Amino acid sequence: MGIVYTVYMKTLGNSRINVDHIIKIWCDLNQINVITSDSSIETIFSGTTDYADEKLDVVLSQIDEAKRKSENIGDLVILDLSKNLK
Repeated sequence: MGIVYTVYMKTLGNSRINVDHIIKIWCDLNQINVITSDSSIETIFSGTTDYADEKLDVVLSQIDEAKRKSENIGDLVILDLSKNLK
């Protein structure tokens, strides 16, 4: 097994979360939130959560894609979902 690089996700508060520390992702009141292994809750998207299930699928696929990208380029990747969710 090769070196595993880290993927960070930007939050709306401009902090970064290591995606490997996310234990739950959910939609609530027009937001998509995550809870991390240290029990902090962060908002990663705010806006209409119409089609919430599809937006959650986009989040999960973007995380998976970012992990593959980080392995391919041999460096960390910062995932900014605000560019991918509308």
